[in-house]
Amino acid sequence: MKTKFMSLIIVVFLINTGYGQDYVPLVRENAHWVVASNNDEPWQWENFREYYTADDTLINDTLYKKVYRYQLQPSDSLYMPPYTRIGNPVLYSLIREDTIGRIVYGIQLNIDPGNCFYTEDTLFDFSVSQNDTLELCQAFMGPIPIDTIFYGDAFGYNRRILIMGGNYPFYFIEGIGSNCGLFEYIGVTCKDINYEELICYTLDDISNCDILTHTDVEIIPDIKIFPNPLVGDHLYIQIPGNAYQKLTVQISDIFGEIIYKDKLDSGKLNLGSLNQGVYIIKVIKENKLLLIKKILKI
Repeated sequence: MKTKFMSLIIVVFLINTGYGQDYVPLVRENAHWVVASNNDEPWQWENFREYYTADDTLINDTLYKKVYRYQLQPSDSLYMPPYTRIGNPVLYSLIREDTIGRIVYGIQLNIDPGNCFYTEDTLFDFSVSQNDTLELCQAFMGPIPIDTIFYGDAFGYNRRILIMGGNYPFYFIEGIGSNCGLFEYIGVTCKDINYEELICYTLDDISNCDILTHTDVEIIPDIKIFPNPLVGDHLYIQIPGNAYQKLTVQISDIFGEIIYKDKLDSGKLNLGSLNQGVYIIKVIKENKLLLIKKILKI
């Protein structure tokens, strides 16, 4: 009887902390992140780069994984892959992980004293629970409230996802980083400078980054898609002038597999059948792309 009681306590603890599945480490060999930034106007993306991990180094008896960085060139004006590496890789940073405490630490090389990660700083803390507040050096808007924690699909993996408070869907992905990237500042919106977003994560190489996952491409202005994150079953698409004729909506998962496609007869979609995770939604008119947007269902 005592054993059953203790087991019940453990289960309740796991539910309340948002745990319940094995922790997935972020620091591993041959992981790749592709990140892009916007330094001017929305939808005008630039500065594509790739981070990747390779080999270890020992500093003051502490083992770190080396992180290298390449500059990248996208294949076309819509920033689609494949991405071409430019020049030689640079040893950019060092990272290590406390897998028991679920905390990732980082050191960024060749930066000015006083900046984040000039010495070892906390890069990610995946130990937090729902309604906790997280303090990180790279948080652009101060302490981060954690609103929602769930397991969902991101970049082809089922991972624990931590949604931050606020109107824009910033989030951490266990074992991957954040939707802003790896070492990039968290909480910077399109209205701010240096808005960053993670395009692709893979444990192989970036040739597997074969779909557009990173940003919104809005060819027709003023199309609105809400709410994002999607809570519940209904997603709304607002078209200027209610011009829904000859429009098609297409939704794909993070690997590009089309899981929903239909005529857009009205601005209301029932997406109750979708699992929690990250999806790409396209609005198309007579084979012309009007909008691509990433949505998060929680």
